[in-house]
This record gives sequence, C-alpha cells and structure tokens, in this order.
Amino acid sequence: MKFERGYAQHLGSRQEQQDAGFVLSDDGRGEQLVVVADGMGGHAGGSIASAEVAATAKRLWAEHQKTPLEPKRLLERIVREGHESINKAGAEKGLTPRSTCALLFVRNGSAHWAHVGDSRIYRLRAGQLTRLTRDHSVVQMLVDLGKVSEEEMGTHPDQNRLTQSLGGDAVPMPDFGSDSVQAHDAFLICSDGLWEMIPQPEMAAALAAKKLGDDGAKHLADRAFDRAKPKSDNITVALLRIDGPPLTTAAFDEAATTRLKTVPRRSPANTARWAFAAATVVGLAAAVVLIKPWETRSSDPAAGTQKATPQPPVPPRAEEPKREAPKPDAEPQPAERRAPPPPAPPIPSQPPAQPPAIQPPAQPPAAQPPAQPPAAQPPAQPQPGTPPSPAPGTDNPKPQGTPPSSGEPTPPAPQDGRKKEGDAEENPTKTPPASGPSEPAKPPAPQ
Repeated sequence: MKFERGYAQHLGSRQEQQDAGFVLSDDGRGEQLVVVADGMGGHAGGSIASAEVAATAKRLWAEHQKTPLEPKRLLERIVREGHESINKAGAEKGLTPRSTCALLFVRNGSAHWAHVGDSRIYRLRAGQLTRLTRDHSVVQMLVDLGKVSEEEMGTHPDQNRLTQSLGGDAVPMPDFGSDSVQAHDAFLICSDGLWEMIPQPEMAAALAAKKLGDDGAKHLADRAFDRAKPKSDNITVALLRIDGPPLTTAAFDEAATTRLKTVPRRSPANTARWAFAAATVVGLAAAVVLIKPWETRSSDPAAGTQKATPQPPVPPRAEEPKREAPKPDAEPQPAERRAPPPPAPPIPSQPPAQPPAIQPPAQPPAAQPPAQPPAAQPPAQPQPGTPPSPAPGTDNPKPQGTPPSSGEPTPPAPQDGRKKEGDAEENPTKTPPASGPSEPAKPPAPQ
C-alpha cells in the first residue's frame, strides 16, 4: 500500500494552542497511527490535557513497535492511560483538565478507530463522504431527537457542552469502529474548530485532490480560520489516503450532503460519437418540421409544384342531448317512476254458514233514543176506535189510520228469539239503515 499524509494546525484567535495531534507511520509494516486531541478551554489546563494524550499515544506506539498489540487493544490503552495521565497531571497542579481525542490506526488492509468527545473522523470512498464517529455532546443528542439539523450543529449555542471527555471523575467510554480498507480511500481527522467551518463537500474535494500533503491540510485550516474570524477556535486537521486519488472526478454540490455526484471521464472518441449522434437527431427534427409529412399533398402538372389539396369541410355533427346520469342520492324523475300495481278487486262477501262476527252498534241519532228491549217495552195502549194489536210473532205495521207523531220512536216488532237464515241483523237494538224509517201505511178510505 502507498500512503499519503498531511497535517496542519492553526492557533485561531486564541492566545494558547490547546490542540495536539500528529501522524505516526511505519511504512515497512504498513501501519499508520493518527491522533487528534482537543483540550477543553472551559477547564483550566486544556493544553496540559491534550499534551498528555499525545504523549501517551507516542509512548504506546513505541511499545507497539517492539511488541505488536492488537489494533483495538492499542486504541483502548491510549484512551484509558491518557485519561489517567490527565488526572495525575491535573492533581499535581491543582487543576481539572479535560480533552477529547480521535484515533485512527491502519494496518494490513483494515482501519480501526476510536473517539471520545466531539473530535471527528471522516472517510471518502467512491465519491461519498461519510462521518465515522458520533459526537458525545448535547447538540448530537438534539440531532438524534430531530430538533436540530446536522448543518446547525456548528453554530448551536450548546455546541461546547460534551457528555464525555478524557480527564475528570467519570471514566470515559469510547466508541470503537473498524472496516476494511479499499484502494483510494481517504480519511480526515479533525477538531471541532475545522468541521464547524468547513462543509463536507469541501472536505471531500480536499481528499480527492491530485496531491495530498501538508499543503492541502494547511489550506483547509486557513479557510476555517478566515470564516470563523474574529472568534476562531484552535484548528487541527490530519489527512491520510491509500493508493492515490480516486479515478473519477467529483462534481461537488454546495448543499450539505454526504452524497457526491461522480462523473466518469470520457475519452475523445466517446465525445465525438456523442456529438455525431446529437447532430443527427437535430437534423432529423429539422427535416420533419420543414417537410410536414402529416399534410396531404397532390401534384399539379401545370404549375409543376405541389400544393395542399383542400379537404372538404366536415359538416358539424348534431349535438346529441346530453343524458345526465341520475345521481345516486337524487330522487328519480316522475317519468321514470313505475306506476304502482292496481289494487286487487274486493272479494264479495258470501253469507257464512256460521253467524258473522258481531258488529259494534252504531251510535243512535240524536233525535231518536235507542229502543228498549221488548221485555221492558210496555204494551201499546189501544186508541179509541182502533182495532187491537196483532198477536206476537206477526209482522204487522202500525195500525192504519193513526200516523205516528213527530219525534215518537217506532217500537220494533217483537221477536220470538229465533233468527232467520241469512239475516244480517243479529243485534235487535241495531239502528235502522241510513235511508231513514219506513213510511207508515196509508189508512184505507172510509166506507
């Protein structure tokens, strides 16, 4: 493997450099160790803390050269022993220094990393820039909750509030990661002074440059300082690339995204083919517009030219009345209603063999009180000069010659308790029909 490295620092607008970092290499064994530590300015002795991390990493690297360590074991010891060294140095001076750290170790075609705090590690692969670390900060928690976007992290007022660091009473719990290394992979390790001011497309452009070295790293640090003036933080950036620049040129967008559009390089022969194809398409389109093959033409021998044959006018079609479909909820029109079936003719009643059901008696007229039963009716008194009443059981009208007085009810004929067959009058007290009382018989002429 062929490695390219770059490293740069900038003091910013601070009076003290509290960042520390370096790139250690062993090309014979194909090993690279990148360290970036950012001393926390909010605590006294930030420079002491970052210096202790750097010193611990160099000491363990020297031990590793004599007795190789496993990659994760090496990174774990740097974090743990660096934390202990910070506390020891702070106790000697009566301070509580704190620091972040970002570690990258490459060996035998694999990359291993660890980090504590908000120092970051990025990787460019196949035109896509990816952040490999997740900040241990309050703002990162807000991003995870969806309350702050990734682009707003660098300018958020709580950006400097960390949830983990090296130094202090709490034991740090670093995040570890590993992946295989591919040709043209490039890594960027930096403190928050850089990533707060440099968007990811610019980081990708620097990692994809033809030449990677200290000049490229210094260019990024200077640009971050110019954008952060007059209040710039300390800036530290380290670059590492394997087997040269990528084979594709990247068309970078200024939008904050990790996806970069890649455009394959074209040879001159391919460019000529595309130009010829484009010219052919344009020529065919122009020919179609000039010729207008969709118009019908006829030949005129006299004029020797072609002219369009007029088409006979098409008579307009009579507009048919539109039939609107009835709405589902609308009530059908009267013409569409079906006539109800005629009622069935009443069936004539036949005299039943059994007596019909008793009909409720009709109310008697106001002028005629209901007749009393025969048993309670006193016998009629004979008038002088009138023959006596007929015997019971005979159907004889009122005696002749004596018309009934107005308002006097006509006594019904006495019944013998038997009912004739087919007689509809069952109740002897039922009133006569609505046609009125029958007229009395006329008296005979005098002799």
